[in-house]
Amino acid sequence: MRLDRFSLFHSGLATTLRGIQPAAAIRPVALLIAIVALSTVLNGCGEKQPPPPAPPQVTVAHPIVRDVVNYAEFTGTVRAVSSVEIRARVSGRLESVEFTPGSLVKKGQLLFVIEREGYKAARDHAAAVLQSAQAELASARSDEERISKAIENNAVSKQDLDQAIARRKMAEAAVLSAKAELAAKELDYSYTLVRSPIDGRVGRNLVDPGNLVGSSERTLLTTVNQIQPIYVYFDAPERMVLDFLSETTRRGVPQGAANAKNAKAENAKAENAKAEKAKENAVDPADSAQTASPPDEGDDNQIGHTLVRLANEKTFMHKGYIDYVDNTVDPATGTIELRALLANEQQSLFPGLFVRIRVLGGTKKDAVLVDERSVGTDLGGKYVYVLDEQNNVEQRYITLGAKQEDGNIVVEEGLDGQETYIVNGMLRARPGFPVTPMTEEQMKAQAAQQKQAAATIAPSRRRGGGTRALEGATS
Repeated sequence: MRLDRFSLFHSGLATTLRGIQPAAAIRPVALLIAIVALSTVLNGCGEKQPPPPAPPQVTVAHPIVRDVVNYAEFTGTVRAVSSVEIRARVSGRLESVEFTPGSLVKKGQLLFVIEREGYKAARDHAAAVLQSAQAELASARSDEERISKAIENNAVSKQDLDQAIARRKMAEAAVLSAKAELAAKELDYSYTLVRSPIDGRVGRNLVDPGNLVGSSERTLLTTVNQIQPIYVYFDAPERMVLDFLSETTRRGVPQGAANAKNAKAENAKAENAKAEKAKENAVDPADSAQTASPPDEGDDNQIGHTLVRLANEKTFMHKGYIDYVDNTVDPATGTIELRALLANEQQSLFPGLFVRIRVLGGTKKDAVLVDERSVGTDLGGKYVYVLDEQNNVEQRYITLGAKQEDGNIVVEEGLDGQETYIVNGMLRARPGFPVTPMTEEQMKAQAAQQKQAAATIAPSRRRGGGTRALEGATS
């Protein structure tokens, strides 16, 4: 029936076209389009509409509720606890370099030797002048004592006694002046031996032996940085710093004082060992630097403790704590400078390195976590897709917290932990439309079944193709 109608339409259309004058004929291209469109309509008459597509399959999960440690991450700069420029304090020719560049040095260790002969001669001359002044003083005292006895018998005049007393006082002043001159010459002589004022790592020698140093200025010879312990400076938003300070106050942990107390308690053995080692090396233990306090992993009170990661490290393995908060907010950036103190026992941190620092903020009870892959971003902020009872998609905006090592992320606001959210398949989901939820295990099982079915079909197709090829060759 449909074929008869199509034939009748074509015969009528041909008759109509033959009756049209050429001047009024429709362009061939337009006629072709009209014929194809009308043919499509006629072919579709009487056919059933295809069923609507099934809702797309997505992977879903439920939020995880557990205790987590709050933290914030920043980029910091490593700086030495003490950095000393070693300069020539006297002029002369540099005779020798007594250290290996880049090595560890102790307080008082000899680094450079500047020519000493001239300063030794000056010191010896000052010592001789002092001896002469002391001899003059002894003679003046003897004269004063003798004249004092003579004046009792009226053997000398009062004027003679006054002159003797004046000579004795002048001799005493000369002795004091000679002692001061000798001390200055001895100090200059000691400056010819340039020693390290601190324990640390020395840089390279900036002046080679044989060069004149200290003639017009105090020549820079090298630098020594104390790197055990070591500082990490970083800038944090003022809101975070205020929360940190209020939390330490609430917990009764005064910032700075408590950390110093923890450091003393937790590092008593290390300090004792360090003191014994300092005695062996003739170094005053009181000059030893403070050792950083590592965080107590089992303690809920971790406010202010820090973890540091280098650029070539995947985990935060260097422990420390915040020991300083600046007293001024940068009005241009709204941040405050903080400083963390790290033990740096392996001496893997050097001044000038850029590091990632994680500041711990205490334990958050019953935190809600979702898979980081499920979080989307648009102009409204961060969001996840959650499902209602009919498996319809709802876009839920959330406030995120700290990322976790297992790939989950804390949700501060927006979820209560009872929802079902989409992990994979967000591009196939649309708010307000239904989806087919499946768990990760169901998705894996379905993929395995499809793979097995494909493996079963493939050999039969290869056998069918071989049979057809054989038939073709036979024919």
